[in-house]
Amino acid sequence: MNWNPWMGLDMAAEELDQLMGEACPGGARGAAAVWKPVADMVEDRTGVTLRLDLPGVALEDVAVEIRGNELLVYGVRRSGSESSSNAFHVLERPCGPFARRFSLPVAVDRDSVCARLKHGVLTVTVERKSAERRIIPVD
Repeated sequence: MNWNPWMGLDMAAEELDQLMGEACPGGARGAAAVWKPVADMVEDRTGVTLRLDLPGVALEDVAVEIRGNELLVYGVRRSGSESSSNAFHVLERPCGPFARRFSLPVAVDRDSVCARLKHGVLTVTVERKSAERRIIPVD
């Protein structure tokens, strides 16, 4: 079997288009994500911490949502220069919609989600479920 670097991208684009269509009110449907922010997800004894690099993304342009056992992060990075009279010599920073989907471990408290955007890094924390001790009477 020959290696194809583009294999699977058509399926990923369809899934992302569906996610953007469901997630973005007003219908970003049909607008495939332009870029994919890099992320780190770490689980420790207190819970799960997710960090995404979102430089240049405004607070009002990012959303975090939990659906079932998945954490969704989506939004848009707007272009810094909207003028069409500019002559761009280098244009490497991607702009436009993005979406990421992460599976959460079963042992987290989905009601404890906290998200913070600071210095271009979105940090999302989800606490581990507390192990409730329950004494069961024996008859």
